[in-house]
Amino acid sequence: MGQVFLSFTPGGRPVAVKMVRAEFAGDPDFRSRFVQEVRAAQQVNGIHIAQLLDADPAGTTPWLATAYIPGPSLAEAVRLAGPLPVPVVASLTASVARALQAVHAAGIVHRDLKPSNVVLAADGPRVIDFGVARAADATHLTLSGVRVGSPQYTSPEQIHGHPATAATDVFALGAVMYYAATGQPAFGEGSDFTIVFRIAQNEPLLAGCPPELRDLISACLTKDPANRPTLDEVIAACAMPGMPLPPVLIRAIEARQAAVAALASRPTPAVTGRTAAMRPRRPRRRLLAVGAAVLVLAAGALGARIAVGWADDPDAVQPSAQQSPSQQSAPSSTGTPASSGESPVPATTPADQVTPADKVQWKDTIRFRGEGADLDSVPPNVIDASGDWDVNEAAGESMIGSPDDALRVWSGTGEPTRQECRELVRTQGSDTASVDEGDLVCVITSDQRVALLKITGINFSSVLATAKVWALKDRD
Repeated sequence: MGQVFLSFTPGGRPVAVKMVRAEFAGDPDFRSRFVQEVRAAQQVNGIHIAQLLDADPAGTTPWLATAYIPGPSLAEAVRLAGPLPVPVVASLTASVARALQAVHAAGIVHRDLKPSNVVLAADGPRVIDFGVARAADATHLTLSGVRVGSPQYTSPEQIHGHPATAATDVFALGAVMYYAATGQPAFGEGSDFTIVFRIAQNEPLLAGCPPELRDLISACLTKDPANRPTLDEVIAACAMPGMPLPPVLIRAIEARQAAVAALASRPTPAVTGRTAAMRPRRPRRRLLAVGAAVLVLAAGALGARIAVGWADDPDAVQPSAQQSPSQQSAPSSTGTPASSGESPVPATTPADQVTPADKVQWKDTIRFRGEGADLDSVPPNVIDASGDWDVNEAAGESMIGSPDDALRVWSGTGEPTRQECRELVRTQGSDTASVDEGDLVCVITSDQRVALLKITGINFSSVLATAKVWALKDRD
């Protein structure tokens, strides 16, 4: 949907400022729906909701600001701690159900409930990103192939084109509950088409589900919306003695709180250098720079399209003081973006410290899943390839994909140089490629850096690769 920036109010309260993508902002149907959804979302109140604080749906770049929750998303929590204990899952489910009740009471259907939209905080979980999916749904963008929502958590009625109702969110809640309890999606892994087909035609895979939760999850995942339990019934079924979060998650929350507090204590950087309109000088993807190194999340319409890195591009666009959302409302941008519910990494390098052009900027391991890419470790200057990665369950290969013809398998001798990779993708780049273990893949990242991936492992649920990312050159 857009880019989400971690910012602060003048009083130091952390907020998440979502800037809507240009292709949505330019669609009149989206604009109309977005205005309606923002008005409705402003009426939502609940202890388990990330409150909508301010918005400008009619601005040149529409944006909204919500309370920032310093904690890992449920997706991140399961990656850190594995499947959660049954009492934790039950308590989490009841809290999310109460959040959905608050959303429904305002006349909104979430439509995109998923693990990354549930954030774990010290005082309980929060649901984020309500009141946005419906605005994007049913626009001409959807009809032209951009689909809102995550296939693993899409209800059968959405697949068949029927209106979304409160029962739609109950279906997604059941899928989220199963993921929290098992660490696996209820309808398995695979391509978007495969998952959508299974949801529409097959029963969920509940063999690994804890027996205490199986009946409730099965009821939530019933094909017929009329036969699903109400949220009151879900809450009643989740009544059991609670227990604290696993220690690794408590430490993760504390670390997030400390990181945000450290950012809040830093002085707001002044905008330096030339001031330009919020569009690139050339038709390329850029980072937004606000006088200091920034971190950017480019959220695709389907799953995660991660592009995190320093704004060391000399042509990076700087928003003018007149156009900054911090000048239009309470949020005061510090130039440190982060996704709502994902880890913000504090920027520690000065903005004018530009990495030498031919230097490898980052090397580490990336694990690709059906919804995008996960980084095994996240230093503050990492960039990984963006796109959807489809694992072939029947063979030791994977069909990988990236938007804008941004990748190509290397077929030359030895390991390619940065220039060889760049030229290969520029001249022969494709949006898909079939890879085997040991293959080298040249990639142009979403902010125009050159990366080389070496595929090191393929299994039924993920692709493992080592990644090497070169720094930007002025002429790129």
